[in-house]
Amino acid sequence: KVNVRVIWQALKTMLSVKYVQNSITVVDSFNLQSHKTKHLVQHLRRLLGHRCHSALLVHEGNLDINDNCRWAGAHIPAIRRENVEGVSVYNLLKYHHVIITEMALTKLIKEVQTFPK
Repeated sequence: KVNVRVIWQALKTMLSVKYVQNSITVVDSFNLQSHKTKHLVQHLRRLLGHRCHSALLVHEGNLDINDNCRWAGAHIPAIRRENVEGVSVYNLLKYHHVIITEMALTKLIKEVQTFPK
């Protein structure tokens, strides 16, 4: 069993590494117009370029993501949608780019700054 403080320190370190590597992209929301996978792929290629192999999409609840994005990203194995509470060190290591919404970023910063409770 790993200590909770060690997990939080590893999470802070991985977020810092992703920031230094310029692998974090902030968007306003993941609200897509269509549920087609090709539209999500085109949107991600516009954001990240053609060299992106994997991405972690971090959102906060149901306010900044719609069902179209859920359906479009369901069959892409290189993309994982994650809520703010589900962000882990393993996922930050596994996926090359992190795309996070503004609401999720503010909540993640607040959670990291207020730990330990």
